[in-house]
Amino acid sequence: MAKERETAESLALDTAISLSQASALLARAGGRTLAGRGITWPQALSLLVLADQDAPISATRLVEHLGLGRTAMTSVVDRLERNGWVERRPSLLDRRTADLLLTEAGTGVVDQIRPIVLSLAGRYFAVFTPRDLDRFAADLTRLSTAHMGKP
Repeated sequence: MAKERETAESLALDTAISLSQASALLARAGGRTLAGRGITWPQALSLLVLADQDAPISATRLVEHLGLGRTAMTSVVDRLERNGWVERRPSLLDRRTADLLLTEAGTGVVDQIRPIVLSLAGRYFAVFTPRDLDRFAADLTRLSTAHMGKP
């Protein structure tokens, strides 16, 4: 029994390290790909998430989507707002929060970067078949959902 537990824990650790490495490699590749366009990888992902929402969302909700820390997300949103790509508006549902809305300029940036990010993601995940990728995405969603809000 202890041997099984040790093996499961070792597998979990190996998986955690692999996931961290893969995430870091993708973020670096994204950063290099977008560097000449004056936008960072977290900024690009933030704009893409905002563009794909049916309604404005709060920075907290954006943090949940991207898994960034609150401090990092505040910095990203501040820069998006300074660049004129995002606007903060008081939430109609909760007066204590602000919703994030893409501006016209932000929509223009999304139109420019979406094909670049799609191409990068396609190359990065080309090691998977579409079926494998679908299953992998579902597994990652299940993992994220199971641990949302946990340390």
